[in-house]
Parts: sequence; structure tokens; C-alpha cells
Amino acid sequence: SFADRYVEGKVTFGKASVSFFRHFPALSLSLEDFSITDPEGSGERKDTLASFRKFSVSANVSPLLFGRIRIPEIELVRPRIFAYVDNDGKANWDIFSSEEQVAAPDSTATEDSSGISLPHIHIGKIRLTEHPHIVYSDRKDTVFAMVDIKEAGFDGRLRTGKRSRNRIGLKIDSMFVAGRIGADTLALGLD
Repeated sequence: SFADRYVEGKVTFGKASVSFFRHFPALSLSLEDFSITDPEGSGERKDTLASFRKFSVSANVSPLLFGRIRIPEIELVRPRIFAYVDNDGKANWDIFSSEEQVAAPDSTATEDSSGISLPHIHIGKIRLTEHPHIVYSDRKDTVFAMVDIKEAGFDGRLRTGKRSRNRIGLKIDSMFVAGRIGADTLALGLD
């Protein structure tokens, strides 16, 4: 029901598991063979926006009482992400509904409409494992970019106030980047 409310595309997954003991006191959710497809895509198979062999997330339960979600870690195993913008400027990631669209799905809704809104989300680490593959293309501006990585990890912390300390860490193992802008082509390999 959450996917139906926030995603206009098709969300599928295989086995789902929830554990309270794996990252105690955080609640862990794992989805295997997860994919999101764009229903407006071309062809019978439609277009895949993203797929993962396994999607794992852990979230601290206590901040949920205050309308916040604290996610210490997200792991995407064998992610495949295909983002594109077509000739009309429509992006395949436009299938995600905004809070305004969810709260007021039709034009007759008022500002006082009651609807679900996403809580504040704070994310710690994001790990991309087992050979992530990311492709971006913009058909209108003839831009194409592809990133192929053996493994990547992001660690970000953002604190606000008088004692604010911002830190973002990035770890990449064996990256290959290729791109094209008009007639120019760029390729870069890094171990």
C-alpha cells in the first residue's frame, strides 16, 4: 500500500524479512530481488528504473514516535540503476509522487486535506556492493553517462546548531566512468 501511494511505477520483490535483533535496537528490513519499473516505458517489458538483488535497511524505532526516521545504514546488493530523460523532458524517476501529490491527489483538494506525509529522514551509511552499475541518459541534450563500480560506500553525517559538524565520506573500489556529450566522449578507469 505504501508503494501504491508513493510510486506510480510497478514495485516488485521476492522474499521479505524483518528482524529486530540483527541491528538492535534498530529494526532491519530486507527485500530480495527488488525492482521498480516505469509503466510508461517503451516496449512490452517496460523500462527498469532500478533493480537490486537485495535491499537492506535498518531504522531506529524510537524516533518514529516523533515523526522522524533515523536510518543508520542502507545496503544495496548488485544495484542496477537506469535513469533517463526523454526528448520531451520527462524523466523516468518522475514516477515518485511528491508529498503534495499524495496529500492532494486531485485538483479539488484544499490545503487542509488530510493525507500521509513523509516523515523527516536521516540517513547514515549507504553501501553499494557486488558490482553496482548506474546509467544516465538525456536524449534531448544528447548526454550519456555510465558508472561501473566494484563496490562503493557513502558515510554522511549532518548536524545543525551551534556545534554543527558536517562530514561526508566516500569509498570506491575499482571504478569505470564513461560519458558522451554531443560529439565528445570521455572515459576514465580507476583502481
